[in-house]
Amino acid sequence: MVVARLQSPGGVLFINQTDESPWGQPMATGYQVDKSIASDSKAAEAVRAIAGAIRRGLQNGEPKPKTDQDYRFYWLAHVLGCDFRLEVEEAFERAIKPANVSLSRQDFETRLIGFLKDVDPTIWQPTPGLIDRFFEKAIQAHQQMAVFSATCTTLRGSEYKKMLIYLRNEIARFKEVKRLLRTNRAAPPWASAFMCVRTKALEELIDDTYSKLASTYSSLYKQSSMLGFGRTDIESHVLFMWKEPIRQRIEGTPLEGKLLPVVGAFAHASNIIPKSKSSDVGTFLNLIKMRISRAQSSKHALVMRSILNIGTVWTQKYSNT
Repeated sequence: MVVARLQSPGGVLFINQTDESPWGQPMATGYQVDKSIASDSKAAEAVRAIAGAIRRGLQNGEPKPKTDQDYRFYWLAHVLGCDFRLEVEEAFERAIKPANVSLSRQDFETRLIGFLKDVDPTIWQPTPGLIDRFFEKAIQAHQQMAVFSATCTTLRGSEYKKMLIYLRNEIARFKEVKRLLRTNRAAPPWASAFMCVRTKALEELIDDTYSKLASTYSSLYKQSSMLGFGRTDIESHVLFMWKEPIRQRIEGTPLEGKLLPVVGAFAHASNIIPKSKSSDVGTFLNLIKMRISRAQSSKHALVMRSILNIGTVWTQKYSNT
């Protein structure tokens, strides 16, 4: 039977008397999400997660709150112990699977070896295993560029603008709360200890929330700089990102020390930057060198690399779905 019904900011916890509990002690066996939250699936999921943590705590012998006031503080302690994040990246996720990349393994190998022979007819030919690794990187590079393109589409849309407006409004709201809390209102002796402790606790929570909202807004706003990038910029940054992994792959092989020709061959074989039939190999390699150098020194390099790395994470996340 129900022996307690405790109200919290997120809903109602039912504590039942059950013969199955140790020594017949009351346990938290049910939780009803508040109607104002139930319509928001994410919020309701978070509330249930906190309720589950409370239920497990009570079942493991934590002292049972006896009143709604006790329970609200009990609830707050568990809320602060949960690490909920501002999941803005969900607005940019795009499931781009390997099958969406039109690049065949055979064509890639033919173009890779053909380019290396143009550089030096006597050059060592990569083994099938090494070509496989290069081909995997080429697929990932195309997926990164596809995610970048999809992200730019999102940045041009109305949802991105709504996100920025929401964050700006919340930052302004919490800034005003911070100002009100810090307004010097001297309390009489009989209230000073109570108000000091409560106000300081609120300030800590408000400051932390304000800081997270502000940093999220700053990070999100910086992504708008991507809209100024063209196809050439993206290609250059992708090549710069894969230059070091390629160097590591050829280390200890006869291709060690020939990084630029191998990167050039990779760019051509993957169709990231294909060499035109009219250009000679030397001119093309100078172009690759110049574009990688420009990407490395770009003031937007960190933002660009961050998005391209996210592209790798997302494609790995969705490749089996």
